[in-house]
Amino acid sequence: MAVKADVSSWTEVQAMATEVERAFGSIDILVNNAGWVVDRLFVEKPRAEWEKEVQINLWGMINCTRAVLDGMIGRSRGAVVSKAYPLRRVGTPADIAPAVLFLASEAASFVTGQTLSVSGGYSMV
Repeated sequence: MAVKADVSSWTEVQAMATEVERAFGSIDILVNNAGWVVDRLFVEKPRAEWEKEVQINLWGMINCTRAVLDGMIGRSRGAVVSKAYPLRRVGTPADIAPAVLFLASEAASFVTGQTLSVSGGYSMV
């Protein structure tokens, strides 16, 4: 089950948790997926906009959870951006899903506070 919620809105987070608990009884796996809302490259965003998003969404998520640090996933401007990636392509949700499933599985039961880079090599450059 996927539930869209703005993690900066306490009301939306509460509504999301209530919806999932109503459907399943409890929350066993939580994927914090913070992405850009506006269809433009990160470098084209005004500084104030990305500073807030990075501080709230990325650092809080990485420091408190097992995390997957992804690169650009399935965006329309992928052909332009893919040149910046060592693997020369933009990722897809299918590239990210196995990493999320691993971290949510018993195979990762002794993994704590780690970040797994699934970024097509972008985090290396």
